[in-house]
Amino acid sequence: MELDGRPLGRIESAEAREIPPRSVELYRFSLPAPARPARDESASRRWRLLGTITVEGRRFPLEAEGRLDPVPGRPRLYR
Repeated sequence: MELDGRPLGRIESAEAREIPPRSVELYRFSLPAPARPARDESASRRWRLLGTITVEGRRFPLEAEGRLDPVPGRPRLYR
């Protein structure tokens, strides 16, 4: 995972998970806190997730990106 173009950490889980068809499952992973940015903390931050999901020996590419916006009145808190 990257935050503002810098590597943030690696998400890895060997735990078997079963997701039924037509459903959505949320899983929480912890990553280390990034170093304090050297820029304006009121600015949006870009994130990017690249990886592979392996299911029964088959590999599926994963790529997602987006933006975290600061929460008004809450320094260093993004949504």
